[in-house]
Amino acid sequence: MDDKTGQGTFRLSVWNTFNKMRIGLNEELNTGKSQLKGYSSDVRVDECRFHQAVKLEEFDTFRILNVCPSQGEVNCCHTHRNAISNNSCMDSLCCCFFLQQTVMQYQLCDELPCAPFQLFPSVQKDYVNSMSQELSSPDQTAELQPKSKALLWEIPRFPGGAQLSALFKVDVPGLSSASLLEVGPVSMSFELPKQTCSGLQIRFLQLSPTQTGLSQHWVQYVTHSDSYIRI
Repeated sequence: MDDKTGQGTFRLSVWNTFNKMRIGLNEELNTGKSQLKGYSSDVRVDECRFHQAVKLEEFDTFRILNVCPSQGEVNCCHTHRNAISNNSCMDSLCCCFFLQQTVMQYQLCDELPCAPFQLFPSVQKDYVNSMSQELSSPDQTAELQPKSKALLWEIPRFPGGAQLSALFKVDVPGLSSASLLEVGPVSMSFELPKQTCSGLQIRFLQLSPTQTGLSQHWVQYVTHSDSYIRI
C-alpha cells in the first residue's frame, strides 16, 4: 500500500492450473469507514474491491478469499484507505546525553524489529582526531566518517521493543561547553522486514490442484512493494 495515496493492490501470478485457491487474510480485518484509531491491533481499509474470479462466501465470517484463477496475472483485490494509522509506523526514540565535554552517549529504542539499522550522529566539527566507543553487543560496529562529519553506528539486527546504547568518546581539539550546542541532527537508515503500511497480511494459502497427486514445486510470498504470490 502506498502510504501517500492509501491505495493497495493484491496481485496474484499463477503458472499452474488449480480448481480453487483459498487465501486467508487478517482475522481482525475491518472494511468500511470505522472509528478505529490509535494503536488498535485491528487492520482497517475504507474500501475493498475484488476481481470477478474471487468468491466471497467465506470473507465476511472468516476473512478468507476463494479464488478460481486462470493462468497468468490477476489483481485479486484493490484496497483504499484515507489515512494510515499510527500502529503501522515505526515508533523509535533516540536520546543523546553528554557525560563529559568529549563523551556522548546515545540510547535508541523502537517498537518494530528492523534489520539492518544505521544511525548517523552528526559531529559538526572540522577536525576530529580520534574516536573510541562502547557498544551494546559485539556484532555492532561504529566508525568515524570525517568527510561527512558524522559517526556511523551499524546494528545488524534490532529486535522490536529493545533498547540499545552506545558510548562514544570523541577527541576534538579546542572543544568547549559552547561547542556542545553545535551537535547536529541524527539521521537513521533501516529496513522493516515483513511489514506493510496497511498492516494487511496473508495468514495462509491452500491450493486445490486440478489433478490429485500433483506436487507444488514452490510457493513464494513477498511483502515488499508490488507484493505477489507466485505459483
